[in-house]
Parts: sequence; C-alpha cells; structure tokens
Amino acid sequence: MRPTSFAFLIVVALGLSGGPSIAQESDRPTDIGRLERARLERLQGLLELNDRETSELEAVMRDFRRQNREAGAERRQAMQRLRQALGREPVDDDEVRRALDQLETQRRSTELLREQQRQRLGQLLTPQQRAKFMLFNEQFDARVRQLMAERRSDRQQDQRRDQRGVRQPRGSNALQNQPDRRPGQQRPRD
Repeated sequence: MRPTSFAFLIVVALGLSGGPSIAQESDRPTDIGRLERARLERLQGLLELNDRETSELEAVMRDFRRQNREAGAERRQAMQRLRQALGREPVDDDEVRRALDQLETQRRSTELLREQQRQRLGQLLTPQQRAKFMLFNEQFDARVRQLMAERRSDRQQDQRRDQRGVRQPRGSNALQNQPDRRPGQQRPRD
C-alpha cells in the first residue's frame, strides 16, 4: 500500500469525525475495524506472518483493545471520583484519599495488564518481530493522532467560518479570487 493511500485509508477509517482517541472505541465500530484491519495488514507484511499467525495476532490485538478500553473506562471513573471529592465543600480528606488510592490501584492494574500483554506477544512473536511490532505501532498511532488533530483543526476552522457567515470550499484561498488592488484602492462594483 502506498503511503498516500495509507494516510487516506486512516482518514476514511476515522470517518472524518475528528476521530476517537486511540485507546477508545468510536461510535462507529466499522471505523475502528477498518483502521485495525489496515494496521493488521501492514503488520502481516512487516512481520512476515502466515495466515494462522496473523489470525492469532488479530485475536490477541482484539483482546488488548477490549482490555485497554475497560482499563481506560475505569481510569476515567476514578478520575471523576477524585474530581467530585475535590469539588465538594468542605473537602473530605478521607474521601480524597480513597479516590487517590483507587486511582493508584487502577494504575497498578493497568501496568500489570501491560506486562501480561507483553508476555502474550512474547509467546506469539520472536524478539525481532516484537521489536518491529512495537516500533510500527508507535509510528502508526502517532500518524493517526496527527491526522485526527489535522481533521479537528479543519473542523474548528469550518466552525469559525460558519460563525462569521463565511463559507468557502475547503482548500480554496479567498485571495485567489480577488483582483489585484493596491492598498486603499476601491473595490470594483458589480
């Protein structure tokens, strides 16, 4: 797959929605599915996996996503409890301590989960394949985040234009359609 078509696939897979965070599922499971299929397709070639190995890796990655999604939800809940504890007047130090303890427990649980994931990958992949897997995923996720940020920026610009009542097609430059004028020169009337 060519790099430009890969970038296009990521944007399409995100549904041009501004995209979910990498650790979260989208409202559109098919977007995540397409993105993960593209990831798996690239990994299969990079790691030189046969169909059986690819199926095993796909199952492991699916399980990782589910576990990470659940851990992320638990972390968000723990953070919400901490915010609530700090938001009450007067602040109950015991409640804050319990919320902090819960957050620390969740952090340890997430670290244990990551270690278990590394062990599972160690059973499936060679050290060289694991290294390529890690580097690829770091680069893939960074590219997805970059494309999501660009899309968010585009949407924010569109919203600002809409609020000002100015609507231009994407990629157009307002100055391209203006005749050459010197500063202070009157605009021709139609």
